[in-house]
Amino acid sequence: MLEALTRAILLREAIRTRRVDPGQSTEESGRTVSARTNYAVAPGEYITEWIEEHHMDRHDLAWKLGVPVTFVNELLAGAVALDEGVRTALEKLTGIPREHWRRLDSQYWADRERIAAQEHQARS
Repeated sequence: MLEALTRAILLREAIRTRRVDPGQSTEESGRTVSARTNYAVAPGEYITEWIEEHHMDRHDLAWKLGVPVTFVNELLAGAVALDEGVRTALEKLTGIPREHWRRLDSQYWADRERIAAQEHQARS
């Protein structure tokens, strides 16, 4: 089950960043080009998948992370960022390194900001 979540995280990172170089195959390329998306995936989506696979609910997760259920609700909805304490608790609970959680969270907030800027520019 942890393997499925890890695969999902790695797949998202592979989709987000690909190795390509015009005129060359992917294997020959040494340049990284970011893939731009029109969506943002909150870490809470991965956490939701994990708790479902482990037959837990939000109350169980809150208890295991040592946070209020209201915080878990906001976390799963993508309304709050993962601080160091939550990333560490997630690492202990899921076995997924806190650095992965930090990257997922950072990318999510960067994507939200980029998408908001694009929408604002489109309206202007």
